[in-house]
Amino acid sequence: MDKKIVIDGHVHLYPDFNLELCFDTAFKNLSRIAKDHIPVCLLTERFDCHAFEEIQSQENIGKYNIVQTDEGSSVKIIDTLDEQKYFYLMAGRQIVVKENLEICALASTMNLEDRKYNINDTIQAVCDNKGIPALNWAPGKWMFARKKVVQNVINTVKPDSLLISDTTMRPSVWPTPILMREAMKKGFKVIAGTDPLPFDGEEKLVGSYAATLNGPFDENKPAASIKALLKDPAVQLTRVGRRSCPGQFAKRQYKIMSLKS
Repeated sequence: MDKKIVIDGHVHLYPDFNLELCFDTAFKNLSRIAKDHIPVCLLTERFDCHAFEEIQSQENIGKYNIVQTDEGSSVKIIDTLDEQKYFYLMAGRQIVVKENLEICALASTMNLEDRKYNINDTIQAVCDNKGIPALNWAPGKWMFARKKVVQNVINTVKPDSLLISDTTMRPSVWPTPILMREAMKKGFKVIAGTDPLPFDGEEKLVGSYAATLNGPFDENKPAASIKALLKDPAVQLTRVGRRSCPGQFAKRQYKIMSLKS
């Protein structure tokens, strides 16, 4: 029997984050925007973050039990006070390519050094390592010289070999970017995610913007199930939840730009 699944497809868990709060908000938000769906969070960790390994090595974090699955790239996180409250957490990386764009390696334990490989080689490497590559949209990243790179990817990569990643960093008033619309017309799926930034309070975003889908789901091999569904051309993704409002986006963008300066 097919299952209804909701996925936050772009999750960062930074060292200073309160993990118990992250888990609370992940379940709360995903359950709110997609009631009666199996909740899933796909990590997209930076090179200097190792939250999945740390979580996987523990039996519990606060009131949450960490339950191992039959695969090395996923765990089930269960609230000990209410076992009906749970979600699946899956390993993944955010890789900065030579062209200064971001490819997310979803549901995968693989990692590549930032800025060492070009975008096409990175996409191929993620596929070769049985992960799902996703090209991340971000403010300014698909413009000017990089616009040509994105256009070339859309023109040359097969839609079943790559996802497009949309996040809360595209403010709610910002229409679907032209290249994203073009990719969708060519058959590329768009996965939604929250993309928390490394600041206090960003934990509360996890699970607030996501994608839903329907299909077979094996609770013992959840990452394999999710990857099969994401690669299946017949499976549709529907974006649910909300992105940042203009004021919230402006504050978040200012903070991240200040951090980089």
